[in-house]
Amino acid sequence: MNQIANDKIPPTATLNPDESWKCTAMDLTVICIIITAGFLIRISFFTGLAMGDDVIYAAQVLSLAHGSNPTLEQTHWTTRAGMTFLPSAILKTTGNIQFSFVAIPLFFSTLKIAVAIIGGNILLGRKYGILSGIIMAIIPLEIIYATHFFPDIPVSCLSSLSLLFWIHALKTDSRLSFLLAGLCFGIGYLFRETILLDGPVYIALLVTSGRIIRPKILIATIAPLTILVIESVLFNFYHGDPLYRIDSILHQQENPANLTLISTSTAGGGFITDPLLMLLLSHEFSIFMTASLVLAFFSIRNLKTAPFAIWLIFGFIWQYYGTTVPTDWVPLQRDPRYSAGLTIPAAFILSYHISNIRIPFLRYSIITVLCTSGLVCASFDNGGSALAAHREFLSKEPPGPVASEPYEFVALLWLDNSVNPPPGVSPGTELGRNSILRSVTEIKSVTATAPSSGDFILISPSRRPRLYKDLQAKGWIETESYQEHVPAGRLLAGKLLRQLPGQQQRAVDAMTPKRLVLMKRRATSNEKEQSSGK
Repeated sequence: MNQIANDKIPPTATLNPDESWKCTAMDLTVICIIITAGFLIRISFFTGLAMGDDVIYAAQVLSLAHGSNPTLEQTHWTTRAGMTFLPSAILKTTGNIQFSFVAIPLFFSTLKIAVAIIGGNILLGRKYGILSGIIMAIIPLEIIYATHFFPDIPVSCLSSLSLLFWIHALKTDSRLSFLLAGLCFGIGYLFRETILLDGPVYIALLVTSGRIIRPKILIATIAPLTILVIESVLFNFYHGDPLYRIDSILHQQENPANLTLISTSTAGGGFITDPLLMLLLSHEFSIFMTASLVLAFFSIRNLKTAPFAIWLIFGFIWQYYGTTVPTDWVPLQRDPRYSAGLTIPAAFILSYHISNIRIPFLRYSIITVLCTSGLVCASFDNGGSALAAHREFLSKEPPGPVASEPYEFVALLWLDNSVNPPPGVSPGTELGRNSILRSVTEIKSVTATAPSSGDFILISPSRRPRLYKDLQAKGWIETESYQEHVPAGRLLAGKLLRQLPGQQQRAVDAMTPKRLVLMKRRATSNEKEQSSGK
């Protein structure tokens, strides 16, 4: 009865020192086991290069690490210091491309398991931390993106740490917690500026804390402002513009191609329904996000879970319906990975409600279902199959000099695990992707080639359909085709989607392997005559 009464204390209450968690030797052993298991699960679902935005980051990192005169391209991707300078420093140290690109997200994803355990024990209570860590270890979104060279996991970990310190600071009025909340926020900004979308969550937590006027809150601004000033000084030194990154972000968000991408449905619905369909149908969410969001509405009036319910509800709404720029209403693309910053509160809410189920059989059955669904849904992803076509290409000797589309050239470097291009292959100068081309040609061992001066071009019709058609119109023909392998789990996911209304295109995309083709320039009449004359 006392526990129930304590749960209903107004949110202005402070943490009870008698309930403070002290880590014992047994606790430490269990924590290490869960973290190790989570780490091994992530390695077993290794992706590496997913042929998305990670290629842009990879090209810039290679340029910074091995370029003769590297410069930052003015795109919102390459001005994220956490995704460019830090990986390039690791690459210079280890020399291993594949490890360098996934070391950071893998570290932060594993760290999130520890954060879930320790944060759950401190902010919820001793019996909730372990289950929070187990849930964090098997959420598919976390497993999948732990070995993607994307900023989602690093920024989500730092965002979660910042909000956890913020919650603790609002309860205890601790100067140190306010300072650490700001520090984690500032570092997270260096990985991706979308951490700014957490703004409504900070405000909602402050408003519901019972006391809005708090002079100590200003302490939380020290680190972010310091980081912003240092970043501006560096950009001014290298590019003559202190607002270089901000200009790059605004340019991207106003780009017509980006606006078209944002307005395109990713889940078979519309502006309102797409995020809801993702909750029901995304393998990256499985049942975790839907269940936690439903439970969040029942957790708002509970002292222990209210901050995490507010975090989850406000975070989800603004992440998918809020704007990314103040001058217009430009939301993020509807992609589950942008919810990576919500997995900590989701784990806390699930852990709290499951742990309080009084029937042991039911409690352990639910945990078993969660663990099973997490691993099964993680298998629905592409994994390392995105590079299967590139592996096949590298396994054969090219018939002659090959000009590779720059995007695909980065994948070849990644697979070769070196900055030396495969024999006979170089990035093409007339195939677009100029920002990537400029980055890779900064590498001392790489020289670009004009496709018009050679006989072969390597391109993916799936990723560059317009360029592929243009080349065909100019007389280039396919001579070799290399195909991705669709994993069994993803094939099953496609078949299941095919049975649902409005999901036909997603089903086709899931089951259709992307191709990589080698194209040969068709000989002209003069060339044929010269050849026959010889």
